[in-house]
Amino acid sequence: MSKTELPQNTLILSERIRAFMERYELSRSQMREILRTPRGTFDHWLDDDKTPPGCLSVVMDLLEARSQVRVWLGVHKPTQRKPRGRPFKRGNPWRFGKEDVS
Repeated sequence: MSKTELPQNTLILSERIRAFMERYELSRSQMREILRTPRGTFDHWLDDDKTPPGCLSVVMDLLEARSQVRVWLGVHKPTQRKPRGRPFKRGNPWRFGKEDVS
């Protein structure tokens, strides 16, 4: 059976899982841990074009829409702010209480 013969909801759910993994730079093992599924089952869904269970659509809705759920599960965006340094360290131009040298 080719991808074009599969029902539309199957394509959408497996593509949503792949897109979520790509967006948050998750490996298959990390996504398996989030969904708590065995390795063979997860690989079977993505590689063999088998239908994931319908309850995963609700889980994906929560993961995509609610940042609080992603925080609970430890899924964060890969781009985080870089630290700006220590504000009280000598030599920092933004140091608090810095004496005016001019």
